[in-house]
Amino acid sequence: MPKYFLFNPYCELSVAKNARNYTPNKQFKVLSNDLSTLPVWLFGDKVFIINEYGVKNRWSNQLKKLFNKDVSFLSLKQLQNKVIEKKSFLVWGNSIDFVEYFSKKPYEIRGINEWTLSDRALYHREIGYKILDYIINLKREFYISKSLKGSFYSSEIEVLEAFEKTFDKFSNGVVFKLPFSASGRGLLLLKKKEMNQAIESWIESGISVHNSILVEPWLDKLMDFSLLYDFNEKGIEFLGVTVFDASSTGQYGGSLLGDYKKIMPEEISDVISVLANDLMQAFKRTNEYNYHKGKLGVDAMIIRSDDGTLKVHPCVEVNARHTMGHITLGLRKAVHDPNRSRWVITTKNQIEDFHQFEKEMSEKYPCKMKNYKLESGFFPLVDVNLVSQYYAYLIADKE
Repeated sequence: MPKYFLFNPYCELSVAKNARNYTPNKQFKVLSNDLSTLPVWLFGDKVFIINEYGVKNRWSNQLKKLFNKDVSFLSLKQLQNKVIEKKSFLVWGNSIDFVEYFSKKPYEIRGINEWTLSDRALYHREIGYKILDYIINLKREFYISKSLKGSFYSSEIEVLEAFEKTFDKFSNGVVFKLPFSASGRGLLLLKKKEMNQAIESWIESGISVHNSILVEPWLDKLMDFSLLYDFNEKGIEFLGVTVFDASSTGQYGGSLLGDYKKIMPEEISDVISVLANDLMQAFKRTNEYNYHKGKLGVDAMIIRSDDGTLKVHPCVEVNARHTMGHITLGLRKAVHDPNRSRWVITTKNQIEDFHQFEKEMSEKYPCKMKNYKLESGFFPLVDVNLVSQYYAYLIADKE
């Protein structure tokens, strides 16, 4: 049975505002369009990607040489009056506006459930902190200690006091996080023990929308990685681990496709299987996750402690939705040697002219395929003629 997929990376904002008729801002509209083709790699069978502007035939034909699956692109208008069962209609992240929009005419999506408080709770960082608490309380020597955790505060005065105290203990800096946020959004990193009106306004605005703010010490990060799961009729299925690139504020920049055991320090890679199982047990013991169905990703990281030893932060955040890590798992199947391959998301801030960049990369790293897999070279993951601010590509080094 074919799948239909809608890419809505603004789902956390819709949930934060609890808005049934949420309209994403211009930035998120651009992001949704520019990277709307990436979810192709979540599927192994026939898929319809919902994309307002479609794609050019030239790029679509190139995609089929690598994807080797039946993929089509539909606009929202083309979706109208098409009878689809909910189990076949998937979305990046479930949200109140998605439920409201597609449960009405002219759409015929059968089986969309009502939005509940349980759905909303899964997006709150405090629920993810329940997972973190469970794992830290196991007191395994390779996990961070309780002292490196943050706390949630519901007033501006409490946040400012926590900022002062945290900075006194951790000179690297302090990070504020909005509870309904993820993937580098809703974060404010402060490297100096200074406060001003702009920061205070950010705190005030955050509390008014989210009711609290998470205050954490800024840790000495060595590496970001994610653990991917699928909550399905069989239970909780562990899918794999990816090592990814993120900016200082957590913005996703792509991922290595190789085996984490060949990327991570050995003393850490040896304990990842333990972490994967600890997370599964934590989910089973946390009531909120009894309601979740579908994909889920946990962001974690390797840090360097004050004594120089490496530790695992086992749960930086939980994303109860599809993630870029799940896309990474799909892209692994599209290359001959994942250990020589990576994929990248970049922006206009980094590359001024996407057309020129694609032309130069295609010439410098000619694409070589074998049996519908990338053997070496450069392969664009988006249609350069339809993007404006974001661009993504896959590249495999020669042996």
